[in-house]
Amino acid sequence: MGISGGLLAVFVLPANFFATLNVIPGIGVMYKKAQSDVNDYRVSNPLLYKLDYNAGIGYSYKRFYATLVYGSSIYTTNLDYGLNYLFSNTKAKISVGYKIKVDKKLKIPF
Repeated sequence: MGISGGLLAVFVLPANFFATLNVIPGIGVMYKKAQSDVNDYRVSNPLLYKLDYNAGIGYSYKRFYATLVYGSSIYTTNLDYGLNYLFSNTKAKISVGYKIKVDKKLKIPF
């Protein structure tokens, strides 16, 4: 369980291109139980910290568009006894689409 909030920016570039940047920090609470060869214990600090970020570039032409986005999610928490856990998930995706309804008066690239 947690909360996150962030900033998203879209930059309109020449020749029907656009760029996006997205940063979302967050904090959460989770139940943590650790195991070792000697014993099992419940971690005293229930907090989990996260950071998501994405950057992308896209092209829009009439009813078609294409985007290429690269992003990562980073999660970190403390497991007591000087142990810290860090998990990172990196992804890249490309999408091609067709706009069903287009208002031709709009000059926004998406």
